[in-house]
Amino acid sequence: MQSMSGQTREVTHRYAAELRDPSSAEPRPALSMHSTGGFENNPPLEFEARRSPVAAAASAPS
Repeated sequence: MQSMSGQTREVTHRYAAELRDPSSAEPRPALSMHSTGGFENNPPLEFEARRSPVAAAASAPS
């Protein structure tokens, strides 16, 4: 719910996920959230998860 100037609107969030470059050694999950029904019309929020170099080195086989 969002409220502004005495009005209230119900916001709907839609989520999507995809696996980018799935055949590579480091596939990356990409996530997005698109909100509708509120007072503002914003583009979808998107991000891609990547393994950090430190985490990749720590989880590499010895």
